[in-house]
Amino acid sequence: MRLLIEKIKLALQKRTGVAQQKKSHATWVAKGYKNEPLVTFVIQSHNKSLQVCHILPKLRMMRDAEIIVIDDGSSKEHTNRLVSELTGANELMIRSNDLFENVTYDKAIRMANGKYIALMQDDDDFNDISWAEEAVRLFEQYPKMVILGGKWGLHVQFDASSLKGCGKRQDMGDSKSYMLSTALPCGSTSHSTNSIFTISTSVLPRSSTMTTSSACALGSVAFR
Repeated sequence: MRLLIEKIKLALQKRTGVAQQKKSHATWVAKGYKNEPLVTFVIQSHNKSLQVCHILPKLRMMRDAEIIVIDDGSSKEHTNRLVSELTGANELMIRSNDLFENVTYDKAIRMANGKYIALMQDDDDFNDISWAEEAVRLFEQYPKMVILGGKWGLHVQFDASSLKGCGKRQDMGDSKSYMLSTALPCGSTSHSTNSIFTISTSVLPRSSTMTTSSACALGSVAFR
């Protein structure tokens, strides 16, 4: 009965034009929507809405950005909190039923419009957005690079002759160096305009968005 009443109500509104709001590109722009943002932040979350809400203002410091939160099987309380907090025109939420994060990352990457995509977890935290700006700078400096990992806040230096990336753990000073990867031959990507970077892990999710003929996705740095 409720469904029938709702259908009658919508039919009357359609005929009379009451409460109809025509959508156009101008209305999207007026809300601040950007169809081609520079960076898309993808946050995987399960029952940690308070932490996600804590970092959202910091992510918004990057003007040309899109934010996608994956609400993966959270309780109603956390889901409702995320819905009420994601108010920006370029802020979206994907609701899934407690799936493996590689699956949900894959779905989010396919939706993302950003030139660069940052894969994040719901326990990530930072003081400012400089880590993302530095990642963008590296991608622009090395246009063939498609994947960049950032566990422990790695400072990456590249050997131009071999395209090898070396990083030092900031929490250990200069006492130890880590080789991130060599330029292994990678297959084509289904998102040729997207490059991916992370701040929470140096082992990247292996999703169907990256097709490889070798183990290039296992490294923290990979080149086209």
